[in-house]
Amino acid sequence: MEKLPSHQLGKNDPQVSAIGFGAMAQGEDFISIPGTTKIKNLEEYIEAVHIHLTDQQVKQIRQVCENANVVGERYSQQFSDNLFTDSAPIKI
Repeated sequence: MEKLPSHQLGKNDPQVSAIGFGAMAQGEDFISIPGTTKIKNLEEYIEAVHIHLTDQQVKQIRQVCENANVVGERYSQQFSDNLFTDSAPIKI
C-alpha cells in the first residue's frame, strides 16, 4: 500500500491495516475474517465495519494491487505440498 498512502483514502493507519479493502468492495454480504491474538487488534477490525470507500477509492486500490510487483510464492513448498490433497475418507 506504499503507492496509495492511507491518508489519501481519508483513513488512519490502524484502520487501513485492519480491513481487507478488496473484501469490503465485494458487497455487504461478503466479509473478511482476520485472525488476531490481541483484543486491541480485534477491536480495530470490528470498527472497520464503519469504514465506507467510494468507488474512486476502490478503483485506486485495485489499480495499485494489479500493478504490484509480487515476489515469491504465497506459501513455502513445505506447506504447498498439503494444500491440494484429498481428505481422508469419511468413516460411516
